[in-house]
Amino acid sequence: MKDGAKMSKKELKKAEGKVEVNQTKKAVLFKELSDAEAKFQEDKELREYLPSMKEHEIEALDAAIVRDGYIKDSLVVWNGRLLDGYARLDIARKYKLSYKVVELQVETKEEALVWLVEHHIARRHLSKYSIVDMYLGLEKMYKAIAKSHQGRKDSNFSPIDTLKKIGEHCDCGKTLVHMVKTIRDSKKLKLIEECRSGKKSIRRGYYTIVESPSNKNPNEEPVTFKNPKSGDFIDRIIKGDVLKKMKELNEVLAAGITLILTSIPFNADLDYGNGCNDKKDYKKEYLPWLGECIKEFVKALRPGGRLIIECDSIRDEECKNGETYRRNIFADLCRVVEEVAPELDLLGDIVWYKNNPKHYLQTGSYCSCRSPRLARNHSYILIWSKGKEHTLPHINVSKSDIEENDWNKMVNSVYADIAADKNGKKLGHPATWPQSLCDRLIRLFSYPDKKNIVLDPFNGVGNTVIAAYKAGRSYIGIEQNPKHCLKAQELLDEAKAELEKKNNAKVHENKYAEVA
Repeated sequence: MKDGAKMSKKELKKAEGKVEVNQTKKAVLFKELSDAEAKFQEDKELREYLPSMKEHEIEALDAAIVRDGYIKDSLVVWNGRLLDGYARLDIARKYKLSYKVVELQVETKEEALVWLVEHHIARRHLSKYSIVDMYLGLEKMYKAIAKSHQGRKDSNFSPIDTLKKIGEHCDCGKTLVHMVKTIRDSKKLKLIEECRSGKKSIRRGYYTIVESPSNKNPNEEPVTFKNPKSGDFIDRIIKGDVLKKMKELNEVLAAGITLILTSIPFNADLDYGNGCNDKKDYKKEYLPWLGECIKEFVKALRPGGRLIIECDSIRDEECKNGETYRRNIFADLCRVVEEVAPELDLLGDIVWYKNNPKHYLQTGSYCSCRSPRLARNHSYILIWSKGKEHTLPHINVSKSDIEENDWNKMVNSVYADIAADKNGKKLGHPATWPQSLCDRLIRLFSYPDKKNIVLDPFNGVGNTVIAAYKAGRSYIGIEQNPKHCLKAQELLDEAKAELEKKNNAKVHENKYAEVA
C-alpha cells in the first residue's frame, strides 16, 4: 500500500459500498490508510458486538481467501480500533497474507456501530428475528446515552426510548423488539434457533416463554368449568371445542338459531391461555377448519337467520425462512363460505374503524418511502343470510327495538363511532370486542324476544352473550378455555344482578307513583 494512496470509486464500492447511517441520509466515506497509518488496536467489545460467525461460515471464508490468494475486502477501523474484519484478520495472519485497511469517516460511536450492524445485515439474507437481534447489540450503547441525558432540561434535548430507537433501525415497533429481546434473554437455545430460522414466529416464541410453566404461579390451582347437563344449551355458556359442541348443538337445535354473531380466531398466533393457540398452517389447516365450522353454523341457523363474522382485513404470515408476506384473510373467508355454504347469501359488509392509537407505532420506515407499512386500524364485519329471502320471518309478533335516532348509525357501512375494546388485558383475553358493537348488531339483525337465540361459537369472555341478554334475546356461548368461561359467567351474573336491581327500582317507583 502506497503512502497517501486513495481508493478509486470502483474499489471503494467493491470494498464497502455506500451505506446510510442512522437514517440521516449522509453517505459514509472511507479513507484508505497507508502502511504507516494502518495501525489499530483490536477491541474485544467491538468484536463481540455482532454474533460470532458459525464454523461453516469461517471455513467458507477461509477457502475463498486461499483460492484468491489475498484478502479481497478491506478491514475497517474507526478511532484507531478495528471495527469490521476480525475473521479476515485471523485468516490473514494464519496464511501471512497482506490486507488493506480503510478508516470509517464518522464522528460518533453511535454512527460507527450502526454502520457495523447495517453493513453485516446487508451482506446476509437474514430472518426478521436475526435482524432485530443484531440491532439489539446497540441496546447497551443507547442505555448509556440515555443515562448521560438524565437531568437535562435544554429545549433541544429529547429523551431516548431504547427499544423504540432500535425498532426505528429495523423497521418495526418496539413491541416486536421487546419480544425478540425476551426470547434472546430466555437462553432457550432450541426456541431461539426455531425463531432465528423461521420455524416458529417471533410472536409464538414470545408467548411460549410468557405462558411457560416456569413463568406461572406454582400455587395457582387448575381452572375448571362445569358445563350444564347434556342438551341444555339455551341461555348457557358451554366449555368445549367449537366443532364438537356445534355438532352436539345441531342434534337438538338444528335450524333453531336466529343470529350467529362472532369474531373468529384470525390465525394470528395469539395465545388464548390454557394451551389454546390459534396458530395453524394457513392453507392446509386453518382454512379447511374454518370451512368445517361454517358448515355447522349453517345447520344451526333457521331459514332467514343471519351469520355475522368480524374478521381482520390483512395479516402477516411467516415463511419457513423467516420472511413475512401479507394475506387477505377476509377475502379468503368469503371464498370459503362460497365453497362450503352456497345456501348463504351475502347481505353486505361493514368496515369497523377501531381508532386504536397503538397501531400507529408499527408503520415501518418513519417519514420515508423506503418501506412504509399501513397502520391497520380497521376490520370487516361480514353479514350473510340463510336462504335467498333476505327478510327475517317473525317467530311471533315482535316489534323492533331500534330507536329512530340510532337507525342511520346502524345501517351505515362504516362504524367509526365505536372504539376497540381496551379491557382485554384486564380480563385475560388477547382479543375482546366491545359490547356496544355487539348490541348494535344484535338489535339490527334480530327481533327482541326470548324465542330469538343469539349464538357466539367463539365466546371469549362473553361480551356477545351479555349484550344479547341485555337486549332481551336468548343466548348461547361456546368457548374452549375454562378461564374465559368462568370470567364470562361472572360478568354475565353481574349484568343480571344489575338489570334486576334496575327493574326493582322501577317497580318501586311505579308503586310510589300510584300511592301518591
